[in-house]
Amino acid sequence: MNQIKSNPVKTILVIITGLLVVYLFAKLDVLLNIILALGIIGVFSPYLSKKVEFLWFKIAYFLSLIIPNIILGLVFYFFLFPIALLSRISSKDPLFLKNSSNSIYKEVNKSFKKDSFKNTW
Repeated sequence: MNQIKSNPVKTILVIITGLLVVYLFAKLDVLLNIILALGIIGVFSPYLSKKVEFLWFKIAYFLSLIIPNIILGLVFYFFLFPIALLSRISSKDPLFLKNSSNSIYKEVNKSFKKDSFKNTW
């Protein structure tokens, strides 16, 4: 498995920047305390910086297991499902998926020669 070249100080800087943006919209004073604590950790303690980065990557991994499923579910229920309902309501043969014959194989009456199998592509 490949190791990610990481820089804990840059990771903490990115976290702080993200929290500042959230603070600008949410105006939660608790975020300022967290930002200050992370800034002090990033400047003075390389050991704690690595621990914060490790925790941040674990949270990102956990979210990568959940978020794609949520997005795919939203796409299905808000995009594909309504299209399928509209198609079923508006036409007798929805999406032209009904097969009127008993088999999907077609009968072909063709004689094959030996040369037909030499260059199949």
